[in-house]
Amino acid sequence: MDNELLSDKFKQIEEILSFLEKDDIDIEDAVCKYAKAKEILKECKDTIDTAEKEVLKLSSSGEVTPFDEDISF
Repeated sequence: MDNELLSDKFKQIEEILSFLEKDDIDIEDAVCKYAKAKEILKECKDTIDTAEKEVLKLSSSGEVTPFDEDISF
């Protein structure tokens, strides 16, 4: 997967949705655009999942450690 920004991917999805909302589109074009949107959404989900797993906790000493879900405040 390329390093395209999520915002760019969301913009692509918006453009596809605008295309699909038109009244005079070819069904084959619509199916292709829909498939592309699903692919982009999967890439977005994968990017978000990866980022979520890489969340780091900065300790009071300035040391960066992996996020621990059992942190108490």
